[in-house]
Formats: sequence, C-alpha cells, structure tokens
Amino acid sequence: MRQECSLILTKTARAKMEAHYEKAEQLFNKQSFYRVHIEREAAQEVDELKVKLIISPTENKALQGDVIVMHCLCKEDGFVVVNYQLEQQRYHQHLATNYRLSLDIKFITETFRKGIFAKPFRTKIANLPIAKERSAYVQKRIAGWEGYLQIQESKETQNDIEASYRNAYFNDSFTKLTLQLSLTSKQLQQIENYGVSFTGHAEAGSVSKINKEDKTITVELRGKAQRAARKRELLHSDKLVTFSNRATLIQLQRLRGGFKALANGLAVNPNLEQILFDKKPTLEPPQELAPITFYNTLNEYQQDAVRGALAASDIFTIQGPPGTGKTTVISEICLQNVRAGKRTLIASQSNLAVDNALGRLLKDVDTRILRFGRTESIEEEGRPFIEDNVGYYWLEQTLAAVQADIVQQPTVAQEQAAKITALQTERQQLQQAITQAEADIVQKNEAEQALPKLREQMLACKAQIDEADEKKQALLNQQQALNEQLIAQLNQLEQLFEQQQREPTVAELTERMARYAKQQQTYKTELAYQHVAQQLAQLTVTHSQKVYDQAHYDDAERFIATLTTAERVARYFKHYGLSVRHFPRGLGDTLRSYGQLTKHQQLQVELKQIISELATHLTEQQYAMCKQQAIAKQGHFSMTKLQQGLHSLQDKIALVPLAQWQEQELLTWLQAFMVMSMYVHRKCQQLAVSELTLTQELPYLRSLLPNVLRQERFMNDFIRQTATNHSQQQQALTEQLQAFTITAPTASIATLNNQLQQVAQAQLDVELQLIQLQRLEQQLVDVQQLIKQIEQQQQQVEAAITEQTELSREKNKEGSELQRQAKALKQLQQTTPEHTKKELQQALQQIVAQCEVLEEQQRQQPLIDELRQTWTSLLAGATDEDVSKIREMYVRHANVVGTTCVASARAEFTNSFDTFDTVIIDEVSKATPPELLLPMLKGKQIILVGDHHQLPPLLGDDTLEETMAQILQNNPTFEGKQELAQLLKESLFERLFKQLPAANKQMLAIQYRMHEQIMQSIAPFYADEAGGLQCGLSDSDALRDHYLQTSYFTRANHLVWLDTPTTSEFEEQQMPNGTSRFNEGELTTIANLLRETNEAVATAKQAGLLPQDSQKSVGVISFYGEQVKRLTRLVTQELNLPHLLVRTGTVDKFQGMEMDIVVVSMVRNAQKGGDVGFAKDYRRLNVALSRARQLLVLVGSSDMFANKARQAPTRSMYQTLKQTVQQAGGLQQVEAIGVM
Repeated sequence: MRQECSLILTKTARAKMEAHYEKAEQLFNKQSFYRVHIEREAAQEVDELKVKLIISPTENKALQGDVIVMHCLCKEDGFVVVNYQLEQQRYHQHLATNYRLSLDIKFITETFRKGIFAKPFRTKIANLPIAKERSAYVQKRIAGWEGYLQIQESKETQNDIEASYRNAYFNDSFTKLTLQLSLTSKQLQQIENYGVSFTGHAEAGSVSKINKEDKTITVELRGKAQRAARKRELLHSDKLVTFSNRATLIQLQRLRGGFKALANGLAVNPNLEQILFDKKPTLEPPQELAPITFYNTLNEYQQDAVRGALAASDIFTIQGPPGTGKTTVISEICLQNVRAGKRTLIASQSNLAVDNALGRLLKDVDTRILRFGRTESIEEEGRPFIEDNVGYYWLEQTLAAVQADIVQQPTVAQEQAAKITALQTERQQLQQAITQAEADIVQKNEAEQALPKLREQMLACKAQIDEADEKKQALLNQQQALNEQLIAQLNQLEQLFEQQQREPTVAELTERMARYAKQQQTYKTELAYQHVAQQLAQLTVTHSQKVYDQAHYDDAERFIATLTTAERVARYFKHYGLSVRHFPRGLGDTLRSYGQLTKHQQLQVELKQIISELATHLTEQQYAMCKQQAIAKQGHFSMTKLQQGLHSLQDKIALVPLAQWQEQELLTWLQAFMVMSMYVHRKCQQLAVSELTLTQELPYLRSLLPNVLRQERFMNDFIRQTATNHSQQQQALTEQLQAFTITAPTASIATLNNQLQQVAQAQLDVELQLIQLQRLEQQLVDVQQLIKQIEQQQQQVEAAITEQTELSREKNKEGSELQRQAKALKQLQQTTPEHTKKELQQALQQIVAQCEVLEEQQRQQPLIDELRQTWTSLLAGATDEDVSKIREMYVRHANVVGTTCVASARAEFTNSFDTFDTVIIDEVSKATPPELLLPMLKGKQIILVGDHHQLPPLLGDDTLEETMAQILQNNPTFEGKQELAQLLKESLFERLFKQLPAANKQMLAIQYRMHEQIMQSIAPFYADEAGGLQCGLSDSDALRDHYLQTSYFTRANHLVWLDTPTTSEFEEQQMPNGTSRFNEGELTTIANLLRETNEAVATAKQAGLLPQDSQKSVGVISFYGEQVKRLTRLVTQELNLPHLLVRTGTVDKFQGMEMDIVVVSMVRNAQKGGDVGFAKDYRRLNVALSRARQLLVLVGSSDMFANKARQAPTRSMYQTLKQTVQQAGGLQQVEAIGVM
C-alpha cells in the first residue's frame, strides 16, 4: 500500500530534527517513499487522533544509524509532528505488529495539500487499537497463565549436580549411553530428565531412565554427541559428568517470550488475542469450499471435521474422544494443505504425538516432512526427517526410485507401444464419428428451417379445433341446462298433481265454514256467562274477610298492661288478630323475628323427635357416622322446605313402618334430618336475640298499642262498609246470570278464549285453502306449456352439437399429423451434433496429443535412459557437500513440519519458520496454555485437537492437583492459586470449544479403539455432546477378542470390576509425612491377576489363538503415585511375566496411550467412607477407563466409590459405572474368587 500525505513540523520537532540534518526537509527528500509503521497512541482530547510514525534504516536504504520515531497528530490532510527522536534498533526488532499499520508513504513538507490524504487511509488509522492499552490488556489477561510457570520454576530451582561414573557403555547405534554412578537414591531421583554434560561436551543428552538398585542411568544422546561417541571422543579420562536443569529453565524463558510476543502484537493471526481472551470473539466467516476428494477413508464426523478445518479462517477446534481417529483427521488436513500449496505445522506437548501424526504422511510423495527437535526425544519413525538426516533420506529415496524406473523401463516401453497402437485405432473411429456428426448438423439445420412453418399450420389448426370445442362445449352446457330445466318442470308437474289429489274439494270447504260459524257463536255466549260469574265470585271472596265488633278492640285495650313477657305478646297478637304493619320498622322486624323463632322452636322439637325415632333402629357407630357426615355438609332450608320434609317422612312412615326400612334408607333419612336439625338449631340461635330485644322494648310496645288498635278499628270499619257495597253488586250480578238461557258452562274463561281463537283460525285456514286451489289449477296449465317449449329447444341444440363434433374430429386428425411431423423435426432440433462434433474433435486432439507425447517419449527414451544412468551415478556418488545442499533445499521447501510446542520457540526454528498457513496442535488437553501459545503465534489458521473430557496437563510426573497441594503446603500464599484453580475447572480448549460457533468446531463421535463394552463405561461422559459416542467396530467380539480365560474373567468379558471388601487387608494406607496413598490388598490381587493372565496367554498360544512370539501389552495404572511405585517394583522385581509386556504409571501419565489390557488400581477404601481424592474427577476416570483395547479390569471397592464417597456427584458417577459393569456381566467379588 502506498500513500502521499502532508507533513508539518512544530518548532520543537523541527529543532530536534535539524540537530541531525541541516534542514528538516532534507530528510524527506532522500528517497521518494519511506517504509513507515504507524502506531496509535493515547490522545489527550476526545476528538484527537495521535499516532507514532516509526521509520527504520533496515527497511529504508537512504537512512543509517538509529530508528526515527515521530509523534504526530493526525489531521484531515496529513500529519503534524509534535516530537522527533532517535531510538536504537534493539528496541525495534519487530517493526510490523498487529497493532500497527505498515505502508509506504511519500511525505510532502511544503504545506498541507488538500485531498491527498485519502479518507480510507485515515479511517484505517482511526481503527487501529491504542497499542499500549491493548498490550496492557493482553498482559493482564495472560497474567493468570503465569501460575503454570511459577509451579514449574518451583520444581526446577535445584543446583547442578556433579558426579563421577565407574562404568560406561554405549548401545549398538551410539544413541544411548549407560553410566554407573556414585550417587544417593535421593540424588538419582532428582536428576530424572536432567541434561547431561561431559568435559568438553556440554548438553550431550538427557537422563531418560534410572535404575536405583544398580545405581545406573540411561542417557539419550543428541546428534552431535552421537557423532563424537562414534569417534570415541565423547567421554573424558576424568570420568566426570554434570547434571543440569538448564534446558528446563531455558524452556521457561521461551514460554515467557511467548507472553511478550502476544502482548506486543506479534502473532501471525491478528485475531489470536481475541480468540484467547474474548468471551465471544469476532471470527472471519468460513470460506466456501469446492468439492473435496479425501485421501483417507473417513467417517461422516471425520469428513465434517476436515471440511470445517479447511473452511475456517481463524480457528477450528476438534474434540476427539479416545480412539476416534484424531491422527487420521490431522493427516487428512495436512494432505489437503499439501495439495493446496500450503505449509502446515504439527505441534504437540509430546514428541510421541507429533511422530504419530507425521507417521501417517510417510507414503505421500508430495509431502515433504521435516521433524524438528532433539534427536534423542524423537521416535524412530520420525528420525529420518530430522534436519540432519533429510538430505540422506531424500537421497536414498530418490536413488531407489530412479533405479526402480531403470528396472521397469522395458515393460514401460512395451506398454507405450501398445498404447500408441490403441490410440491410432481410436483416432480413426473418431474421424468417422466426426463425419457422421457433420451430416447430422445438415439435417438439423433443415429441420430448423421447416419447423417454423409447421408450427404456424399447427397453431391455425389448433385455433379451429379450440373454436369448434368452445362452441360444442357451449351447446353441451345449454343442452345440460335444458335437461335440468325439463326435469325440474316435470317434477313440479308431478308434485302439482299430487298436491291436487291431497287437497279437499270446494264443497267440503264450504260445509266446514258453516260449522265453524255456529261454534263461534256458542263460544261467545258461554264466554259472556263466565265473565259475569267471575265478577260475582270475586265479590264473594272479598266479602269473606273477618270483621270484628267494637267490644273486641275494647277488650284488647284492657289487656295491654298485662303484656310483660315476649310469650304473652305472641299469644296477644294471635288472639286479637293484630298485624305488625302498623308498628315502626325496627319494632316490626323484631316482632316478625320473634314469630319466626317460635315457629322454628316448635319445628326443632318435631325434628328431634323424628331423629330419636330413626336412631332407635341404628347402632351407635352408625349414628355417630351420620352425625359426622351431617356436620360436614351444613345445608340451608326455607320453612316451606322443612315442613315438606316433615310431611314426606310422616307420609312414608304411614305407608311403611320404620322397622321395615332398609339400613341404607334409614342412614340416608337420618343424615338428611340431622342436617335439617342443625340448620334449625343455628337459625334458633340467630333468632334468639329477637326475644331479648322484644323483652327490652315491651314498654315501648305497650305505649304504641293504643294507637295501633285505633288503626285496626279504622280498618275494621272500612272492611264492614265495603262488605255492604259488595252485597248490592252481588244481587245485580246474580240477576244477570239468571237471564242466560244456557246451562252454566264448565270451561274457564281462558279455555273459552282459546277455543274461540282456534275456531277463528280454522275459518281463516279454510279461506286460504280455497285460494290455493284456484292457484294450483293455474300452475298446472303454465307448467304443461313450458314443458312443450323446452322439448322443442332440445331438438335444435342436439343438431348443432352433431355438427360441431364432426368439425372437431376432422381438425384433430389434421393436427395429429402436423404434431407427428413437428415431433420428428423437434427431435432433430434437440440433438447436439455440433457439441458432439466439438467433443469428438477435442477427444481427437487429446488422442493426437497423447500419441505425440508417447511418440516423443519413444524418441527421447534413449536420452532419458542416459539421464537415469547419470542420475544413478551422481546420487550413488554424492558427497557430503551435495547432501548439505539437498538438505538446505529440502528444508526451504518443507510443507509439513513437526515439533513440540516449546521447541517451536527455539531460535533456530523461528529463523527458518516464522509463519505457517496452518498450525495444528494435537493433544491440546495435555499442554499448558503457555505451551500452546508458542505454536499458535505462528499460524494464520489454528486447529486445536483435544478432548476437554480428559485430563489437564501434567507438570513433571505429578498431576496439577498434586503439584498445587505440595506448593500450597510449602507456600500457602502462592499467587497463582486462583487462576490455576479456574483453569482446572475449565481448560482453555474447553472454553474455546463451548464458546466458538458451530461452524468452528466438530466432535469425532465414532471410536475404533476399544471393545463396545469398554466404550459403554465412558459413553456417559459424552452423552451431552452432539451425536454422543458410538462404536465404529463392526464386530467388537471378533475384532477385540483377547482369547484369554482366568478365574477373574472369561473370554466373553471385556469389562470387569474386581470388587474388594472393606476389610482391613484392603483398606487404604497413607504415606507418613505425605499425601499419596497405597493399598496392599489390591497389590496382592493384581499380582495374582497378572500371573493368571500370563498363564492364559501361554495357553492361548498353545491353542494357536495367538502368535507364538506375541506378547499382550498390559498397562497397570493407579490414581496415586505411591501405589504406582509399588506396582512397578512388583512387576519388575517380583513377577516373571514372559508373555506380557507390562507398563506401569499413573492415570495421568497414561493419557494418550493405549494397551491390549489395562488394570486400574483404585486404592481408596475406608470403612467409614469419605473423599475419594483424585478419583472424583470424571476426566481422570475417563482416561483410566479408555486406555484398554480388549480388556479393562478395575480393582477396588465398589461400595467405597458408589455408596460411601463423600460427594453426591461422585457417587452417582461410580453408580453408573457399576451398573454398566453389571450389565456386561463383569462384576466379580474378590472373596468369591478366593483371592485374599
């Protein structure tokens, strides 16, 4: 990118610049464009854009000396330089970073020029992060990773150890050296993995194996030391050796260098820091991929993983549970990158993982593998690709290929001659086919010319057919309408005739009219009679009201003073027929309530008597049950309902005595009357207050009674006068009734009115029937005429339909012929003789070219043979100088490089390989974040392969938990504790796998390592993942048959738990002054198990089931280091197992390994239960269960883990495991086997 921009100097900047140049402008005129790196700085104002321009003499030939640094303000049209300074180049070793914008700039210093400072350029500057702030953010976030390094430093603070050796001898290849030392056991343990130096030969190798019994060590020699050993120059006469951990400390420096590089923005992928630290990093969208040809056989999940990895721009994560083919996927990605011309780095925490991945690529001729690392640490299959060896390896492979070509040349010449003859024959056939294609082209052209005319004729014919069809269809529609109309009229005619038959005659209707008139007159007379009788009855009722004389009311006034109780008041009102309506409202309500109280009290007496009678026919329990149910119901009744209930029961008793009632019937009635009695009791309680109130108001009542009696006298006089008037009216109405000549009717007024209305309606119906008869006769005439008209129209339509049908038939025949001709022409038109001719010509050209190539090869063959002989001579006689040049060229063009994470930061590696198109890191879970960072810094694209359901990394031989526990014991205030604890809960890989979008991750769900029974033991750990975990073995029993039979397991068993008791022999024990544990009972059981397994292998060999020279690989592992030490001593010193290849180790150490048989010593067993320590981590259990291919044997107390473990999740986990073992038929009690 190039850009012109104005540059204005402040006085301060100009003065500083002119201290080095005569004029400031002189600097910018030295060359046209300068390579400039722009870094954004923190501004003092909100709208201010402040930057730093860095110009180095290493990139600008016109400059010399130090690096120019200008601090500027970025304006609309250029830069204003506010300060100028020179800085030494050692402070600017990395000029281009992710925080800087690098480009070529031409500075114009005369004045600001409008418009030359492009807006997109200024936008890019504004979008830069403020470098110091971003760097500080990264440093803050990465500080949590410092805890890993602090732990490692705490383990590597020992001084160098010098010792003398008594004996020394090399292996046959001079790659290993065995020394017998005069060191204590503690010193021997301390120097494991230390570097080894001899007088005159520093860093000769490292300690790989220690035998404390013999006090011997094995040293893996480096390449330079191996060459010195072959020349007898490695060992000095002083027999002194120095052991140092300097290499480990250097590694720590490299890890911190990774921190610094990330903070300074030196990652190849500018998004790396966001990927590592942001919760939801912004990623580039996946690329569109062309169809992929896979070079390995992959299942659907593996294919999706490869596609996703190739499409991802920034990062892709692959979760690979045990045995799911992670290495196959890695090799496929490498092969795809090789074909695409990309360079790939394969890195891992361990050399074994790197060599395993590279081993899949050995047979691909286009893949140029380079293995970087210490020779002694690299597996045998990776050593040919070490930089020192690749020249010789390429030389040997190329020489072998040329010699093979020379041997095969006669056969190749014969094949070439036969192929030329076949191609010439095919050439003649193609020429004939081209001639035929040309004739077809002529026919096609003629068809194209005739087809338009034919189409016009077809269109005209079709138009005539459509017109005839339309007319015919219209006529058919008309015919159908006429038919429907005719049918409708015929139906109507039939209905009219039927209706005429049903209707009465005119004479019948006239006779009915006369009869209805006579009935109407009779009903009117009877109705008049009933109206008079009704009036007379009403007067009689009114006159029946009781009338008292004056003495009655005088007597009542004399007894007012005697009203001293509520009861007397009630009898007084009843005797003298007094009403409460003349009293004030409050007193009147009290009198009414007291009246109701009296009635309810009387009713309550009757109800109790009835309940008593019913109860005599039931038991006490039944009576109590009814009472309880009645209390629960609580009904509400009116006085009328209560009296009706009493009468109903009395009537029923009168018909059927209680002694004859059914028990259920008695219970039902008793419960009902109990509910009624309870209601009446509650009502009496509510009304009881009225008696008290009335008693209190008796004086008031007595004071009102004289006035009330006067009103009663007045009403009595009014009733007497009304009765006199009614007598006169009765006499008049009686005379009217006697005047009627008819017998007194029995029907009521309402009945007579109804009968009168019915007669009137009947008269109206007869009149309507007469009118309908007249209309019906006229409709019959009209329908008969309409039917005749429809029949005439039908005849006319049928004739027209016949005419149009004939016309359509003729035109369809003509059209069919035209279609046949058009189809034939169209088939000719649709043929592609031109394309066929072109393809044939291309094929002919290819054949001619192939013939020419083969013929040219025949002509050149003598020269090729001569060159091959020359190549053979040159390769066979290649000098060391030739091999060195070959090595340099090979390294320069290597497209797949493998190394460990830490080794990728070595200076010699970085100098040769600073950038990779793709960085693949395998077994991510086993590496610490600082280790992962080093190769990640080099990749444009990063692919992480691991399994967060397996263990976090080891630090030395100990788990991270063990190391942290030891450090906290020595240093309770350890600063990195919190950060490490968080990383223990959720690793970097786990966080990325969860946070990244679906397009940037894939789980491999099909495993091929272990028998399906064993797989079921770890399947719950992956149940929540997409697809779960599936078995890819077509027949587990056949493909993972161990062929063994012992008292502990049968040939059908592949998952076994030897369940130990909670007796003292099998109790766990803890090391004095330590945290590690061991279990002697399990050691005894495992010893017997291994002996029987060894014998079973021998038996299987004798039966021909196993090869005679084979050994079963057996891993004996435990959660605790002390138990592993005892297991190692057991296997190496006490047992003789010639048919087994046994390896011991902690569960953590075995991550990444696999064996035919794995035995897990679980150690923890306490009668009271408690914490199960490291075994509660499901990831550790997952690793322990997934190492075996054919047989997995657990040795430990299922009761301790499944029932007595302190944490509920731990118990649940082991209960699930126990159920899985039981379902596989593998749960064995140790006592039952007889092993104690």
